[in-house]
Amino acid sequence: MSTTTAPDPSVAIPLSSAQERLWIANQIDPGSSAYFVARAAWITGPLQVGLLRASLAAVMARHEALRTRFPVIDGQPLQVVEAEAIPEFEIT
Repeated sequence: MSTTTAPDPSVAIPLSSAQERLWIANQIDPGSSAYFVARAAWITGPLQVGLLRASLAAVMARHEALRTRFPVIDGQPLQVVEAEAIPEFEIT
């Protein structure tokens, strides 16, 4: 059995070549939605906001990509995987 260690949010690592291409595309056209996949759903009945938040938090805990941010340090884009992330959303 292999073990994994929790990411260290104080460590910024270089982007992969694929990430760097997407970062460059975003710098060229920052308002583009070319790489976004949007989904919408109608929910009937009362929404249990706490349960929704807990469900999203569980998915985020499972997938590093959903906890990764991309700061630019000294002009260089880097990636930082947060140890945990709290989902933020607005219900309208």
